[in-house]
Amino acid sequence: MPVDYTVKQGDYLAAIAHQFGFADPDILWNDPANAALKQQRINPNVLYPGDTVVIPDLQTQELPRSTGARHSFVLNAKPLWLRIRLAQAFAKTLAKTPCEFTVGSTTSTLNANASAQLSSPCPPTVKSARVVAHTTVRLGKNAIPVDIQFDAKVGYLDPIDTPTGQLGRLSNLGYYLNFDPDNQVADLKSAIEEFQCDNHLSVDGICGPATQAKLKAIHGC
Repeated sequence: MPVDYTVKQGDYLAAIAHQFGFADPDILWNDPANAALKQQRINPNVLYPGDTVVIPDLQTQELPRSTGARHSFVLNAKPLWLRIRLAQAFAKTLAKTPCEFTVGSTTSTLNANASAQLSSPCPPTVKSARVVAHTTVRLGKNAIPVDIQFDAKVGYLDPIDTPTGQLGRLSNLGYYLNFDPDNQVADLKSAIEEFQCDNHLSVDGICGPATQAKLKAIHGC
């Protein structure tokens, strides 16, 4: 019998599917019982705490094969990737910058691409990732090596139409660095205004449809 699962902070569909024994999260996402959620959220890996995902029954299938031989079965499921784009540091682009990218227990040594993006396979159990970028800063005529490290929470980004989703994207883009929990509304309004000004939008401190669209486009999701 299908069951209702209530999304918690940090959940994303691939992780929910894995929790219930589904190798392919599209089985859940394309289930008619989740049609309204799919239309509302668009991105299956950007859900909101309190959302309901209907978990259908697992379907079994019998495949006749001969005994006394080895048989191969191929799982036709799309791989999950984690992509992080580095903006800039010390007023310089981080494109082509050498990095260590740790996703779960796997660390890859690679260069950011021409768009300063890093990509790595992401098991559906992963909750965090770490990037260490090896760059330089100019000091007079000298280039001083500098390592920049930051951690990312996987699955914790809320939808763009929620205040927490807007706050998260603005923070990732450097617009919301001095968070004061006693002045959250004013701080968020100020960050929105700064973003709007930088992107030639109407400056009103309200993250309406036009601002949301621009914020989503620049942030990447």
